Amino acid sequence: MKKLINSIVLITVYFLVYYNQQALAQNNIRNELIRSAFNQKGEIGFKIDNYCNLENSPQFNISMTPQVLFYGNSAGTYTLSDGGYIAGTNSYKDRGKYQRFDYTGSANLIEVRIYFSRKTKTGTADNFNLVIKEVGTSGAPGNTLYTKTYTTDVIDISQPGVVYNTFTINPTINVNNAFFAGIEWDPNIDDKFCIDADAVGEGNQQKRAWEKWEDGTFHDMYTAWKSGTTYWDADLWIAAVIEPVATPVAPVSLSPANNSTSVSTSPTLTWNASTGATSYQLQVSTNSGFTTTIFNQSNITGTSQQVTGLSNNTTYYWRVNASNTNGTSAWSSPVWSFTTQQTSLPDLTLVTPNGWSGPIVVSHVTGTTVDGAVDNKHDLYIDFAVKNNNEVAAINLTFYNALYIDGNEVQRWAVSPPVNPNEVVLIYDYNIGKLTAGTHTIKVVADVTNTILESNETNNMDTKTITLVGINDWLLNNIPDKYRLAQNYPNPFNPTTNIEYSIPEAGLVILKVYDLLGREISTLVNKEQQPGNYNITFDAKGIDSGIYIYTLNGGGKIFSKIMVLVK
Repeated sequence: MKKLINSIVLITVYFLVYYNQQALAQNNIRNELIRSAFNQKGEIGFKIDNYCNLENSPQFNISMTPQVLFYGNSAGTYTLSDGGYIAGTNSYKDRGKYQRFDYTGSANLIEVRIYFSRKTKTGTADNFNLVIKEVGTSGAPGNTLYTKTYTTDVIDISQPGVVYNTFTINPTINVNNAFFAGIEWDPNIDDKFCIDADAVGEGNQQKRAWEKWEDGTFHDMYTAWKSGTTYWDADLWIAAVIEPVATPVAPVSLSPANNSTSVSTSPTLTWNASTGATSYQLQVSTNSGFTTTIFNQSNITGTSQQVTGLSNNTTYYWRVNASNTNGTSAWSSPVWSFTTQQTSLPDLTLVTPNGWSGPIVVSHVTGTTVDGAVDNKHDLYIDFAVKNNNEVAAINLTFYNALYIDGNEVQRWAVSPPVNPNEVVLIYDYNIGKLTAGTHTIKVVADVTNTILESNETNNMDTKTITLVGINDWLLNNIPDKYRLAQNYPNPFNPTTNIEYSIPEAGLVILKVYDLLGREISTLVNKEQQPGNYNITFDAKGIDSGIYIYTLNGGGKIFSKIMVLVK
């Protein structure tokens, strides 16, 4: 076994992307490599003064920005006697190496730095992936938060232990607890590369360095590289650059607008997103000092919250703050308020006025109160009637209608409600356009608030079902039973005349005009046509006066008529 000439025993983690087809058992090979590593001396490493304040720290909780997270102490490199590197896809075909960062706080990960110490490229540069992973429940690398592919061409080994490769994280990732940074590769690529690592004993027994084996399982290198009673206690030379997120600023209230009136007793309160916030707390009270609250909820992850069970005709005050792992903002300021709606709201239902065919009338014409929806080729108009069933006059002077067609809301609008008891408001001639042929369900909902939800409406709605016939369906019911060529009109004519014909089946139709000598004067139709009745105009401009013959050729039959052109 080759001895490296140095006084300090260092271990280096190498990433070999090289396939060795030796048919050796995986555990025997790994144990041989581990024994070899512990019995050799590494090269003199480098200590990076910029990171001394973080070395050997079991956990990072950083308040400066930006900040480098790094556990490295003494860098070393190492090669196997067969020319390969101690880690990577050699005989046991590793697939990844990772360094854990025990960070607490809230920060954006903006950069990863890796100290590569060796690289051998064979042919075309191979790919590897920079990865950021969560810490899984077992402590191993878990879900992937970020990945980006690079080639080995980017690896800089000009000054091992001093020069690092910079990998920008774009977009940045928010981290608020421990995470892994590392690289992964295909086990069958042929380039070789390795990363600096600490000397054995400099990892503080924290098991922060991990690797991914050929079978896809993850293992901490402290345990996996054990040789006898000695553990591989070191960190990989991988650094993470973060920008800690400051305590979020106070949110700004959005709706209901400050001092709003006639607000629902189940309003949804909304506010703007506060940068860096991970949750919000909302308080609602009947006094501006919030000495008591009727709603107090924290850990709201969105920027809105519905509050239910409020009393009518009552003024409420509300405020919200924002939090992340670095702290909690001040309350939104100023405190906003709103007043809920009066109790004397119109009790709305849809009714059938005298002379109407129902609470909802659908027709093709305006100004009618009788259903008349027939086909799919003409616009449809809707009329409906809404009644106030309350025993007192309504204070709320706006109500809302929602129109649903086949379960889909197509329109919502505000109108003046029936104010007085038993008063009926008529909504006339609302154009819903054309609908396809078939059966359709039309529903109208009337409500005193704009929080209409179709599934929740009962007494204040009505439904109409209509069936429209397609024009093509009408034609099928009016198909001619035989070929027919009608006499042109007018006749005599000058210079135009109309020719009508009927065909009972689809096929090639030819309609031509000849003179008395049999010479073709004009071809009016020469194409495939569907069954039906047709009308075509013959323009004889430029043709001399005289008697002419026009013929219809269809279904293997010929029909002829005579027409007279007089100029």
